[in-house]
Amino acid sequence: MTIEILRDYLIEDRIGKEIKANITCLMNNILIPLYSCELIECTGIIEDDEFKPAMEYYLVSEWLFLQLKHHNQPVTQFNNLYIWGRLGTGYSLKNETVLTEIFGG
Repeated sequence: MTIEILRDYLIEDRIGKEIKANITCLMNNILIPLYSCELIECTGIIEDDEFKPAMEYYLVSEWLFLQLKHHNQPVTQFNNLYIWGRLGTGYSLKNETVLTEIFGG
C-alpha cells in the first residue's frame, strides 16, 4: 500500500512540474476580447452536436500545443503564442484528464 501511495505522489509531483513548465495562465479579459476573430479556434469545441465553450485560457509550450491538438482540444497559434482553451474550471490542472493523459499520469 505504501508503494502505491508513493508512486501516486511521484506521478502527481511530476505532472505538476510538467504543467508548470508548459502552461502559463492567460488573462482572458485582455487578449481574447481584442482578438476574438483570430482566436475563434480556441473558444471551444463541438462534441456530440453540442458546443462546449472554453472556460479558461492558457499560453502553452509548442510541444504541449501539439499534444493538445492531437487530443482534439481547442487550441490555436496566434503570432508566436500557443493558446489552449480549457474546457473545465474550478479544479487543479493536475486533475485535468487530458493533461494526465499527455503527461502519463
